[in-house]
Amino acid sequence: MIVACGKAARHNSDYYLYVGHVLETLPLSPDPSAGHIRVHPGYSSLRNVNLCYIGLMKRLDRSPHASALLTPPCPDRYPPAPRSMNIGQLLSCYAQGHRHFPGVDYPHQDLSEINLTGASLEAANFTCTNLSLSQLTQANLHAAHLTGVNLWRANLREAVLTQAQLDGAVLICAILTRANLQRAILSRAELRLANLQGANLRGADLREADLRYADLRGADLRDTQCQGVDLTCARLAGAQLEGTNLHRAVLDRVSFEEGLHPACAVPNANDLRPNAVANVNLDRVKASL
Repeated sequence: MIVACGKAARHNSDYYLYVGHVLETLPLSPDPSAGHIRVHPGYSSLRNVNLCYIGLMKRLDRSPHASALLTPPCPDRYPPAPRSMNIGQLLSCYAQGHRHFPGVDYPHQDLSEINLTGASLEAANFTCTNLSLSQLTQANLHAAHLTGVNLWRANLREAVLTQAQLDGAVLICAILTRANLQRAILSRAELRLANLQGANLRGADLREADLRYADLRGADLRDTQCQGVDLTCARLAGAQLEGTNLHRAVLDRVSFEEGLHPACAVPNANDLRPNAVANVNLDRVKASL
């Protein structure tokens, strides 16, 4: 479709942007041969905008895309308040270069494979939302509500998740290298095969979390609550564990050394090898083995 939009009246610019965007991006008929609306550049007055809108609404009655067409886009300069955005508006704003979306509310939705790299999503609500395979590199999710969220194979490299609520979250195979998870709640979270190299987990709650085969090399685990955590075959070379509570933790085949995967390096499940903790500070660690 070819649409040429002029400048709208200043007091109605958002309204005109909405109409122009609808005409420009979406067909009004499933049949391409049915023709499309053309807007003349002179349609810039409030009267002409209203006429355009009336003509559009008549076409919407017969359009299978009516529900999508009624969703206004993100204006170029002044995006709507993040809490009132639907996901289509947020993605439109993101595509235009906006990155600040605090407090967005998208619980129980399917947002798999979404790309919000570098977005600021403080205190966002993604409770039980599917964010699998999503790109959230360097995203700011401080104090976000992520209880039960599905982040399977999500890329959260260098993301900020301080004080985030991730209890019961699925983070299997997630990339969390150098992520900041300080004081985050990760109780009963599934972190199997997660990459947490260099991550900051200081003061986090990891009680009864599943960290089997997780890569925690160089991670900061000081003062974390790890009661009942399963660290079977986890890699902890260079990790900081001062003040960590590992009461009832499962430490089968844990590796504190660089090299082969612990499943190969330690064939005996009950053998932790006396020299395996040479480069790890275990001062004040509470463990029940």
